[in-house]
Amino acid sequence: PGQFPYDEVLNRQFDIATNVMYRKKGKFLFFSGFSAPERAIPLFEAIVTNAPQWEKSAEAQYLLGRANELSLEYEMAIDDYMTVRNRYPDSAFAEPASFQTAYCYYLLAQESPNNEQILDAAWAAMTLFLNDFPTSDKAPMATEYRNTLYRQRAKIAYERATYYDRIVKRPDSALIAYENMVRQFPHSDWTGLAQIRIEALSNTVARTKKD
Repeated sequence: PGQFPYDEVLNRQFDIATNVMYRKKGKFLFFSGFSAPERAIPLFEAIVTNAPQWEKSAEAQYLLGRANELSLEYEMAIDDYMTVRNRYPDSAFAEPASFQTAYCYYLLAQESPNNEQILDAAWAAMTLFLNDFPTSDKAPMATEYRNTLYRQRAKIAYERATYYDRIVKRPDSALIAYENMVRQFPHSDWTGLAQIRIEALSNTVARTKKD
């Protein structure tokens, strides 16, 4: 301790990690993308591990998330971005980290559009971002993403109800599923159709109980 220029070394490590992450492929403009952002991951990890309270630690933690995101490691990126929110809530990187958390969840949801757990997590993350940063310049984009997730979740709920309704022919289960769908997604593209089926199935179930 005290035997070397600590801040100077950290700044050099930070510059190296950043340059590695953003180094362009090739020498010409028509080579798009990044060469190997995953090579920057251990460099940023070393910084945030060795200097969690350094003046650029929040940025380093955020860039660690970006390196994982650019490497398509979305779950790891989410962990990194959430660390920024939790460890550095007052930093300038809390807002972009919150958005990138939600965006990574959104990307995972598009990769697995029938995974309700991921869709719900993405919806919750987008909602949290919009609640925490309503005036962000990313808010309109986040709203669009959340609307897409709303439609995806509503479609799954409607398809579940139609499965009980049309495939397995269980009107009582279908009625419950349609009612749950309308309650959860009152403004979806399928809500009107669900309400029509609720009215029809309510009569069917009522007659069955009388018989």
